[in-house]
Amino acid sequence: KEFLKIRNKDGELAPLILNPAQQIVYDRIREVELKGKPLRAIILKARQKGISTFFEAYMFMRTTFNANRKAAIVCHEKTATQNLYEMTQRYYDNLPPVLKPELTKKNIQGLVYGKLGSSIMCDTAEKGDVGSSQTLQDLHLSEVAKWRDAKTTLTSLLQTVPNKPNTMVIMESTAF
Repeated sequence: KEFLKIRNKDGELAPLILNPAQQIVYDRIREVELKGKPLRAIILKARQKGISTFFEAYMFMRTTFNANRKAAIVCHEKTATQNLYEMTQRYYDNLPPVLKPELTKKNIQGLVYGKLGSSIMCDTAEKGDVGSSQTLQDLHLSEVAKWRDAKTTLTSLLQTVPNKPNTMVIMESTAF
């Protein structure tokens, strides 16, 4: 709540304060992490509970404040990917200057932190070979139920994250 800003339902910039649904998710993922296990979750979510917002924030913090982390956001369509990525940009843009790692790239395809060696990239599930040739530590897969060819795309993406502690794969979707 001190460093990350969201656009609230009134369209105002506000601190990210976890709501009850987000707090439940946070508590559960911390349990897994404290056991030293890889974080893997499939979440059937209700709309407007802030689950995507939470995971964007969580992934942003893990990537922005740790060296050599690669993360990716993959949504069912370009507009949804852009919407989630705008959250990530907002988190970065509103950090105090002393906390902002140097960027070597900031565009619709993602953020790349030069000296830190970390990045957050964005893509859509519209093409089946998303993530090929990459190794990621964090992967946020959004609205998976709406993906055109989920089997092919997930086969490609899930191979990008090693089954090791301190890695995260989140698949979330509203019912479809």
